[in-house]
Amino acid sequence: MKTLFCFRGTAWALALALFSPSLLATNAGSVEITLHGNIVASSCTLSEGDDSQTIVLGDWAVKNFTDSGVRSQPVYFGIALTDCSASTAELTFSGTQDSSSAELLALDSDSTAENIAIEILDADKNRVPLNQSVSATIDSDGTAAYTFYANYISTGTVSAGTANGTLTFTINYS
Repeated sequence: MKTLFCFRGTAWALALALFSPSLLATNAGSVEITLHGNIVASSCTLSEGDDSQTIVLGDWAVKNFTDSGVRSQPVYFGIALTDCSASTAELTFSGTQDSSSAELLALDSDSTAENIAIEILDADKNRVPLNQSVSATIDSDGTAAYTFYANYISTGTVSAGTANGTLTFTINYS
C-alpha cells in the first residue's frame, strides 16, 4: 500500500511539473504595433439648411424628351461651408447609379417614370459624375461655396410618372 501511495504522489508531482504555466508558456517573439493619426481643429460647418435640401426639378412633358440624352432645364442648388480650418475641401456625391451610366443618379425605386435619370452639374454646367470628388479652395475667412445644378436626362424612350432621386454628399478636408 505504501508503494501505491508513492506512485500516486509521484504521478501528482509529474502532472504538476508537466502542466506548470512556466513550462507551458513559450515565447512567440515580440510584435510591434505602430499607430498613426492626427489631432486636427474642427473642420468646417455646413451653412444652415445645406445639410438637408429638397431640390424641385419641376414637371416636364414626355414630349420634351425626344431622344436619349435630352436634358431638362438645370435647377440651381448650393452647398456652403463656414468656420473652416482646412485649406481645401473635397465634396463627393453618391447615390444609386443609373443602369445606363454610372455617372448618373438613378431614380428612387418608388418612382414610376421610366428611362429618366438625374444629372448633377458643376458651376460651369459640366457633369459631376457620382463618386468623384469636386475640390474647393477655402477662402482666408474660412468659407467655401459650391454651386451645382441638377436636371433630368433621358436614357431611352421616356414614360410619365414620378421621378425622384436621393443624393448624398460627403466632404473631406485637407
